[in-house]
Amino acid sequence: MDWQSTAWAMAFVAAVTIAANIAGRRPRRLGRVALIPADVVQLVGLILFLVLAGHLFNELTGRTVPAPTPF
Repeated sequence: MDWQSTAWAMAFVAAVTIAANIAGRRPRRLGRVALIPADVVQLVGLILFLVLAGHLFNELTGRTVPAPTPF
């Protein structure tokens, strides 16, 4: 995945997360339950955004994180 694709994926994930945030704040009628909880969508979106940000950093700088060695 090149850096342009990563940036587009980050923008998409941010848009979905913001939409879930707006949907979670909207008042519902009593007794109505959301089909998909907005909190779960926000959490998954935040995790994906952080992973993509790390991936973008690695692509732009060319540095990789060394694997930990056991003891």
